[in-house]
Amino acid sequence: MIEVKILYEDTEVLVCIKPPGMAAQAERSSSMDLVSWLKNYLVGKPSGGGKGGPYIGVVHRLDRDTSGVVLFAKNEETKLAFQED
Repeated sequence: MIEVKILYEDTEVLVCIKPPGMAAQAERSSSMDLVSWLKNYLVGKPSGGGKGGPYIGVVHRLDRDTSGVVLFAKNEETKLAFQED
């Protein structure tokens, strides 16, 4: 299984390095995508993501074959703040 390096995490955001070959979001394959990996990661933490499981808001994406730093919001309010013009 592909491992993802978490660079920074607090109550609002999660920053990680997306490895090459991993889709940022679910697609039509059975391969693990980054959003699913991060949800599994958060479920394994003491907070467990709260009721209904963890929230991972996609702020931006990278292509499957591209690696790099990706920012995710851990709640809807933070995601919307990043998406404002």
